[in-house]
Formats: sequence, C-alpha cells, structure tokens
Amino acid sequence: QLQLYGKTEDDLLTALEIEDYPIKETPALHDVSKTIEQVVKAKQEFAQSFRVSLQINLPKINQHISSFVAPIYSKWFDLLLRKLLDIAVLLSTEGENPSVQLSLKGDEKNLYLDIRSSGPALSEMEKQELFSQYYGDWGSRTNLRLGSGLEGFIAKTISDELKIPLEVKSEGGNLVFELRLTKGPLT
Repeated sequence: QLQLYGKTEDDLLTALEIEDYPIKETPALHDVSKTIEQVVKAKQEFAQSFRVSLQINLPKINQHISSFVAPIYSKWFDLLLRKLLDIAVLLSTEGENPSVQLSLKGDEKNLYLDIRSSGPALSEMEKQELFSQYYGDWGSRTNLRLGSGLEGFIAKTISDELKIPLEVKSEGGNLVFELRLTKGPLT
C-alpha cells in the first residue's frame, strides 16, 4: 500500500509535466533491448509485491552489434514502458497465476514490443477508458483494478507525443499492449 502512495505522487507530478510542457528531447540511437532489460529489472519489486511474475523474452543477440537499435527519446521511452508495465501488473492480479511477459521482435523496418498481461481481456469501452485521465478512484477497486488512475493517461500521452503507435489487443484471454518503433536514421 505504501508503494502505491509513492507511485501515485510520482504519477501526479508526471501528468502535470506532460500536460504543461511538450516533450522536446532529441531522439538518439539506443539499443531497445537493453532499455527493456533495465526497466524490467527496476519493476521486479513492484510486480513481486503483487505476486506477479514479470518475465522478459528477448532473442539472443550479438553483444557488440544489436539488431534492436532505434532512434528513441530515452527518458520518455523508459517512462512509457514503466507505465505500461504498471498497468499490466495491476490488471494481471485477478488471475490464478498472475504474470506479465515482455517480448521483442523486429523486421527490416520496425521493432515490435509486446507486453502481455494474464489479466482479463477488456471490452473496447474498457480499453478506451484505460487511457482516460484519472480513471477510477485511487486505492479503490474499479472495473480496471487498483492504481493511481494516471498510468494509462501518461502512457498514451507519451506514445502520442513520440509518435510511437500503441495498440491494445485481447488475445487468448490476455491483454496485450503492442508498441511499434521504426528503425532507421534520426530525422
């Protein structure tokens, strides 16, 4: 419970920041797989506090040259991943074996990051509400579980500002967030 209080305060400050100031960071080439590993490591304690298994499935890569390099805004991409993981963890707590799995794959032009939650599939209306500002009441149960009510709003705002397509799907009884990053030169 104490961890949620701190998280809520951080979410409020972040929401204010992204509402008041447009993202003006310059993109730089980063190894997306390394960013994912760092974010997952940072979120393990949060997931474990809800008894949620947080797993990462990255392809084996050459340690010197990664095929998962893309121009990203590191601070904001990191925060986008953190908020999507928060949502996935919170939604997965309803199942018998709560888990969140991240996977990364790519083709010649794009990288695809899937965040799969064992939480229940959501209706189209619930998917839209998930990204509303202040959805639900903090610390109380809503039809989308516990949270600050800002996680989805923050994630959607960042993905829109960075022009990173974010798709929410229900597959096999699971909720899946898919991010598509375009590889290529900085523009």
